[in-house]
Amino acid sequence: MVDIKTKVGQGAHIEGNGKSIDIIVTNISGTKRTREADLKINGVPGLTNIHLKYNSDRKKITDGIEIGIITEHSERGGKWVNLYYVANKKYLILKRKYD
Repeated sequence: MVDIKTKVGQGAHIEGNGKSIDIIVTNISGTKRTREADLKINGVPGLTNIHLKYNSDRKKITDGIEIGIITEHSERGGKWVNLYYVANKKYLILKRKYD
């Protein structure tokens, strides 16, 4: 599991198993205790957007990769969200700025 603190315009680049995927945070909403995030997904056919809520099930990106919101509190207020990625060992996950 990889935990990445992310703000709008940032996300993760995932490589491995013949795939190259970009996950970009486009919006963060909710309160510090009920964080939500909208994500743009590039590199996965048939999947372009995901909406995540704290304390809900992880969302499957593709075989071997899932994503969720890990904590109810953001240390830096409403501009940040803590995303966690669960992936097979075949994948490399890197934090990346897209803005």
